[in-house]
Amino acid sequence: MRSSLNLGYQTLKDIVRDIVKKHSRYRLVALYYMQFMNAPGPVSEFQKYLDAEYSSLGLSRLKEEDRKLFWEKQIDQLRKSSDSYDDGFSDFVEETES
Repeated sequence: MRSSLNLGYQTLKDIVRDIVKKHSRYRLVALYYMQFMNAPGPVSEFQKYLDAEYSSLGLSRLKEEDRKLFWEKQIDQLRKSSDSYDDGFSDFVEETES
């Protein structure tokens, strides 16, 4: 992510934290980055954000099975919300095909 955006580490950390707090549309991308950008585990600056997200579902970031369940729930919720998302494009396609 850093190289594709051509940003320094500190700048990107600030952006990712801001996304989690203020931009729900990209929240999961930011959380995924927080969780997996560092091989041994999340850096200390991201742990409180991850802990808050996991605990909101009664889970612990420290348990492997809870991490797996957390991401399964998030992906399932994302799929459900995308099924009901209407960008107007499908109506446009139907109109142009007839």
